[in-house]
Amino acid sequence: MATIIETIQTLIEDEQVAEIMVDGPARVYVERSGKLEDVAATFAGEKEIIDWVNGLLKASGLAPVSPGQPWVEGRLRDGNFLVVVNPPVAVGGPNVILHKYMRPLLTFDQLLKFEALSAPMLDFLKAVMSARLNILVAGGTASGKTTLARLLVDLVLEDERLVVTGQEFMLQIMRLKHRHVVCLESVAETAGPGGSPSLGELLHLAGHLRPDRIIAGELTGPEVKEAIHLMNTGHDGILVTLHASSPRAALARLEMLMTPAEPGLPLPAIRSQIAEALDLVIYQSRLEDGSRKIISIAQVQGLKGDNIVLQELFTWEKTGIAEDGRVLGRFKTTGVTPSFDTGRSAGLVFPEGVFTAS
Repeated sequence: MATIIETIQTLIEDEQVAEIMVDGPARVYVERSGKLEDVAATFAGEKEIIDWVNGLLKASGLAPVSPGQPWVEGRLRDGNFLVVVNPPVAVGGPNVILHKYMRPLLTFDQLLKFEALSAPMLDFLKAVMSARLNILVAGGTASGKTTLARLLVDLVLEDERLVVTGQEFMLQIMRLKHRHVVCLESVAETAGPGGSPSLGELLHLAGHLRPDRIIAGELTGPEVKEAIHLMNTGHDGILVTLHASSPRAALARLEMLMTPAEPGLPLPAIRSQIAEALDLVIYQSRLEDGSRKIISIAQVQGLKGDNIVLQELFTWEKTGIAEDGRVLGRFKTTGVTPSFDTGRSAGLVFPEGVFTAS
């Protein structure tokens, strides 16, 4: 009979498993095909969990979890990302999340097959990625926004110079066809005497590294100020990701994150900066059956009064639940043809019929 460590190694090698979760010795789960599943094997106790994760951390040159350091996170040598939270911070036993580095890269053809987007959506995305629009990809936890952002980057011309910040994108984008990729990452364990740079500082550096495109994920704090500043000062073709529950909520979250970073600016001025910076908001969602879909693609049209105007171009509408639990729905084109009045859209041509209402 396989030990729990052997079982976990098998799960790590299973391409259908995206994450492995340990919530104390007797509660081990995986995410497989978008759904949580119990793992029959369990740990003998908290010590076995800590010994296991510390072995992984030490083998990758990372600091082990200890009474003086009850939580640790870092990327392992195999590319997987490990998060460990130990008592007393974690009540009820150690909590471990192993985010697997998914080696087989999905393609847009596969997303079409999975009905994660429609053919007109894909035609539109191919067109806008050939231009230099600034795009926000938003979604909830495990919604697939990082994978979607990587696929969008894959549509960029091979000879463009990409500057990438943020842990989520590093390993995926480094495997693309692009020859000119610069990766910047904040890693405390390898930081110099001045400490690890913040994501905002990395974005500032990215702007000085002669980027054709800047890709940043995921915005969670005051670095939003630097991202918006870059978009508004001639750095076009920026792609960022953000955690949010809807396209409108994504804009509200940007406002919330920018406000403490720009304490002297009133909210209307912050909204004006955001509206000037962004061209598109793409919203991805994980549905209750575990499937992932692009729910909305919306154009940022500017300000009307003190409010940012969003015009949806493509949407997905839920129509019901099948007997087998699958969520049913359909993609819709609103029939609105966007007009991007900015130099970022130079040469942008849309395929005929892509905006025909459906």
